[in-house]
Amino acid sequence: MDAMAAIKQTFFQECEEQLGELEIGLLVLQDGDTDPETVNAVFRAVHSIKGGAGAFNLRRIGAFCACVRECSRSLTCGTACSFGRCLENDAARGGYAG
Repeated sequence: MDAMAAIKQTFFQECEEQLGELEIGLLVLQDGDTDPETVNAVFRAVHSIKGGAGAFNLRRIGAFCACVRECSRSLTCGTACSFGRCLENDAARGGYAG
């Protein structure tokens, strides 16, 4: 396996961990709890995934993460944001594939 393939494999392994944290955080937020620690955990998870996605030119993953990240920022400012909008935008682009 070449170096870039190994790095990409590591990225996807780390994504699994980040997606687990993201899922937990989004479920908590869905229930109406906007605890700053939860919002920050969601922000960190999508920020990490977005960075790696950009390195591998996975544009749709990056766009989805950017949307979720902006919603997280909105919550820290006390502004409502629909995370469902991120899923709708992504579905309109054809799903999660890069």
